[in-house]
Amino acid sequence: RTVLLPWVGDFERPGVISPNAQEVFVPNATGRKLRAWYFPVNADGTNDGTPSKPQRTILLCLGNTGNISVMLPYVRILHEAGFCVLTFDYQGFGASEGEASCLSLYSDASSMFEWLVKEKGCQPKDIGVFGVSLGSVLAIAIAADKNAGAVAVEDVFVPEDMIASQFGPNPDALTSMAIAAARTLVFEKVNPVKNAARLQCPLFLLHGANDRLLPPSGTLKVAAAAGPATRV
Repeated sequence: RTVLLPWVGDFERPGVISPNAQEVFVPNATGRKLRAWYFPVNADGTNDGTPSKPQRTILLCLGNTGNISVMLPYVRILHEAGFCVLTFDYQGFGASEGEASCLSLYSDASSMFEWLVKEKGCQPKDIGVFGVSLGSVLAIAIAADKNAGAVAVEDVFVPEDMIASQFGPNPDALTSMAIAAARTLVFEKVNPVKNAARLQCPLFLLHGANDRLLPPSGTLKVAAAAGPATRV
């Protein structure tokens, strides 16, 4: 409840980006159906509805608030640049089944990457992963684990640092238990500093210098740990 703020209603529908947009439902690891919007383009970058095997595809991971409809401005930029785009609602967000949970976020993103490979015939090297805010830590983890072709993130943060700043050194007993569980079950898997060091693909980091919600310190930590194919 503290971290995830899902919306049910859509701000806009995918047709405002492309008449060929597809709404699909993809099961996650526990069988919950996740809503996703897929925006195809042809191999030559055009978008006339002619079926063709996608060559370059972006998996877009949203932040902790809203649903995929708030990601349409990002979709428009990427789609007009000639990329196929897949964006999705986490479990409990938008029209996806289940209740919102930090425990399912990574598997949700992983299921979407695998859907692109199995259902759309994408090669991992032809998939880029783009994450915003909460989605940034997922994007880096997925790119490292799946050997994606590239990863770009906006406003990445280090979960351990954010928890420490939000709850202080002496949280109450119930909060302490929740934090301990999160460290074991979630934080280690999506640690962006460790995962950036494992990347075998280019990494682009974007962060506003005056961001009050997520200071750029996390981005600088990730940049320091990442390999030479990194741009900040």
